[in-house]
This record gives sequence, C-alpha cells and structure tokens, in this order.
Amino acid sequence: KPVFSSAKASSAKRVIYADGEDERVLRAAQVVLEEGIAEPILIGRPHVVEVRLKRYGLRIRPGVDFGLINPEDDPRYRHYVDLLIELAGRRGTTTEAARTMVRTNNTVIAALALKRGDADAMICGLEG
Repeated sequence: KPVFSSAKASSAKRVIYADGEDERVLRAAQVVLEEGIAEPILIGRPHVVEVRLKRYGLRIRPGVDFGLINPEDDPRYRHYVDLLIELAGRRGTTTEAARTMVRTNNTVIAALALKRGDADAMICGLEG
C-alpha cells in the first residue's frame, strides 16, 4: 500500500509495458490509468491491441489514454537501432542483428525506450 500511495502522490510517470498485447497488461494499464498511478505506454501491434481491448470490454483507447509503440512500424525504429549499435559497441552486434532485435524483441524495444528517455520505468517478463 505505501508503494501505491507514493506512486499516486508523485507526478505521473511514464511506464512502458513490453508485453502490451497480453490481456493482463491491458487490464493493468486500465487500472493504472483509473488509479492515476502512471501513464502507460504499451508495445504491441495496434490492430491486435484494439481487437483485444474490445474482446475484454476495456474502456481505454490507444493514442488517447495510453501511448502505443508498434514493433512492426514505428517512427522511432531508426533511433532505437542506432542506440542499440552504440550501446553494444564492438561486442559483436552487427547493424543487421540490431535491426532484427529491435523488430522482433519487445523487451529490447522497451529497454531502448527507457534508455532514450521515452519512459521512466519498464515492466516486462510476463512469461519468463
């Protein structure tokens, strides 16, 4: 309870959820908004997120109530790839490997968004 009280008392933080298409994350995002705890940013394909919001009867809407990063096509994609290459340095990450990671791994996208300052906190790892 003290953690939730502290979160409500502070200025709204941007929390990025790597598994934005999952039912549990969608429900959590709605609760976070209703409670005024944070501003959620979800990573997921827009058409999948919208279908699941309707299926589960949730009231939140992408772009209105929460931010949405599309892993298939996002204007920040190039910045994320460049940041990953810069961070990996000479540890064997090629440009092509970095592009593949940013396109296919939502946790990598969330971590890069956090590093870049697009979010203040990150939640990931629903399945492992």
